[in-house]
Amino acid sequence: MKAFGTAFLKGEVQALRWLSNHLNNPEQRRAVLAQARSKKCSPALIDALRTQHQDVLTPSREAHLKALEEGDAAVVVTGQPVGLFLGPLYTIHKAATAIALAKALSKESGHPVVPLFWLQTEDHDTAEIATSFHPRHHDEPLALAISYDPDTRHSVEHIQLGDELLDLHRQLNESMGHLPYAEETLSWWQKAYKPGRSMSDAFAHMLMKIFEDEGLLVLNPRTNALAALAAPIHRQCLEQAHTINELLIERESALQEAGFRVQIPIRKECSLPFFHPDGVEGPRYRLELREDGFGLSGRPDAFFSKAFIFETLSHAPMQFSTSALMRPLLQDILLPTAAYVGGPGEISYFAQLDPLYKQLGQRMPMIVPRARFTHIEPSISRTLESLSLTSQDLSLPEREIAKRYTEQEGSRLSDEALKANLYEPFARALNNFKDEILALEPGFEKTVQKTYGQVERIVDKLSGKIQNVRFHQDSQRMKQVKDAQQTLFPFGKPQERVYALPYFLALFGVQAFKERLFDAIGETFPWDTEHQELEW
Repeated sequence: MKAFGTAFLKGEVQALRWLSNHLNNPEQRRAVLAQARSKKCSPALIDALRTQHQDVLTPSREAHLKALEEGDAAVVVTGQPVGLFLGPLYTIHKAATAIALAKALSKESGHPVVPLFWLQTEDHDTAEIATSFHPRHHDEPLALAISYDPDTRHSVEHIQLGDELLDLHRQLNESMGHLPYAEETLSWWQKAYKPGRSMSDAFAHMLMKIFEDEGLLVLNPRTNALAALAAPIHRQCLEQAHTINELLIERESALQEAGFRVQIPIRKECSLPFFHPDGVEGPRYRLELREDGFGLSGRPDAFFSKAFIFETLSHAPMQFSTSALMRPLLQDILLPTAAYVGGPGEISYFAQLDPLYKQLGQRMPMIVPRARFTHIEPSISRTLESLSLTSQDLSLPEREIAKRYTEQEGSRLSDEALKANLYEPFARALNNFKDEILALEPGFEKTVQKTYGQVERIVDKLSGKIQNVRFHQDSQRMKQVKDAQQTLFPFGKPQERVYALPYFLALFGVQAFKERLFDAIGETFPWDTEHQELEW
């Protein structure tokens, strides 16, 4: 089975049958935007937004809040778990995409479109957000982490940063304090991520600082005000839990039959909301449907009557939180959402959500892939040029990199020369005998073909080992390749999925970094969703 998000990014017809791409269809785009603008934010939501932004108001942010208040605005939403030092680079790529898309839609329609970043503070996957990685030339990536209980099931909103942050900032300074913009940008991180502040507040503070001129709004749903607004949606999801569960299982089966992996497996008789039975800051568990009530996933001994759950929801809505499949629904019920900007994984679970939206009478927004970038600094560009390699070559296994590098050198032991002098003469010789062999025994056809393949594989294996030895004998080149590979594909993964932002801001500066992102994303349609390499 293949990943749905990847197929959607490629524009495969089979994927578009399950999740429409309205963004690059002008008529559909305008219709979705008009429908979003017809929806108004509730006064309670406006009050909550103003409360959360009261200390970080800028003229552009105030203009966006006012547009929502006046009821003539649509919203482009994106979001992410509140990772340490903003998490991987794709966090900033998401935010920049949402801002650029909001500008493009506003320019086209003549109406305000507001970019909003939804903090995923209800989640309990602390391991996902506790560690950040930072590039170090000629050394392993710098791993920085906060301590946490791996068995905790508490919402990450309740994580408080401790004095260990002081040592993390010291390590950042030691690692990148020499970079051109380190003095300015590292002080920003120190002001945002400091002992005594919650992880979510630190994340929000830094994100809003970076995009203060663009007016990015940041919404934390794990508050009393938002919990009260979410309570009716939780109630709907619980009252219709059995029907919703059956619809989602049916959708899961249909996607799998179409050849797609399901991003979020659906558990039978599980509801979408989570419950915090021990209080707001206590662990959370998925509510399971039981006869005349609810149980807790992972706690088979627990049971709550329907009356108790609904009464608790009425007077203590903060004891409930959303799952990954419920969160988009909550966003789109509360906000006049025109588009959601997400990564391939999020796109995959939006493919599962259509029956849920229909069941609750909601319209799905446009689903827009986030911009995908690899940042190539000048020293890495010089290395690639000197080795006659491309950045994508570095994503290959070491043997393939060795082969491509040694092919540039020219030698009787090159991969091309070995095949020309070992395999090709053998293949010609066998071909000369082929007719006689088959005349002797026609049944040898398969054996002859198998012999071609076996010898070719043996020569290829020998050549690979030779190229690897030749490559490693050039120790200086080997170090350069390792360094470049570690910068662009740390741990064998794309750069934007591993490294955090501090190094790149310290190297390029905040303003230059933002300008480069916005220039690459653009503000015109059709919207480009291809991966881009940004050479600095």
